[in-house]
This record gives sequence, C-alpha cells and structure tokens, in this order.
Amino acid sequence: MKKVEEMLIVEQYTGFQLDELHTAILDWLALARILTTPTLFQLNKKEKETFILDNLIKQIKEVKENEDFWWLLEAPDAKFQIHIKNKSIFCSSFLTKKIFEKYETLIKDYLIPRLEKHGVFGFLRSFDEYQFNNISNLKLRTFDNLKERQA
Repeated sequence: MKKVEEMLIVEQYTGFQLDELHTAILDWLALARILTTPTLFQLNKKEKETFILDNLIKQIKEVKENEDFWWLLEAPDAKFQIHIKNKSIFCSSFLTKKIFEKYETLIKDYLIPRLEKHGVFGFLRSFDEYQFNNISNLKLRTFDNLKERQA
C-alpha cells in the first residue's frame, strides 16, 4: 500500500429546506474555492469538463426539491464530491496534507456548525489510515517499505 499523505473529509446532512439546501451547496463550492483552484467539473460521472464558476452557480440555483445528482470538482491537489438526493447532502473531500495543515482551523470552523445543525455524521481523518483499516485483504495492510512503516 502506498502512502498518499491526504486527508479525507466525509459529511452527511439532512433536514434542509430548499433555500437552505442552495446555501449549503454554495458553501461547499466556496470552501472548495478557498482551499484550492478547481480546474475540472464532472456531473453524474459523465465526461469531465473545464470548471466554469458561473455555470456551476447557475446549476446550484436551479436545484429542485427531489433532485438526485452527483458532482465532482478536481484541482491538482484536491477533489471535492457532493451528492444531493431529496434535499440531503453527502460530501467527501480529499486534500493534500499541506492544504489541510494550512487551512485546518478554517475547515473545522466550516464543518462543526453545519454538522451540529443538519449533520447525520461526519469525519476527518488521514486517508492512509482510512485505507489501512478498510482493506479487506490483510496481506495488503502494509506500506511499501521499511521507511514508510517507520514514518
């Protein structure tokens, strides 16, 4: 298993009114843009397109109550995914350790009030640790070399 030194953030929210849902999605987009510069956008696992902010904001404002869609934003050093279904939100984000360390306080300040108000669950953890503990084949629960095991 190769170490990637990324952080994984997973969140699930429910109980939104439609206007709150729009705001929550716009907040997700704002956080992604504060932490990095998205370059690619993907809707429902179709072909990736160049990220154009105005197009995404327009799509967010047009979200209706019973929508079911999945978006992905990619940047050179991060990925942000959001799944909207029936006014509920599931998000997962992968950030480099460098970005996380730079913006740790901001990220926690973003997550905590949202989780307190609408959160079903959420976690923030090392992706290496997540992978290590969630691989079903125990023989793969190792790092590539001695140096990585000692890190």
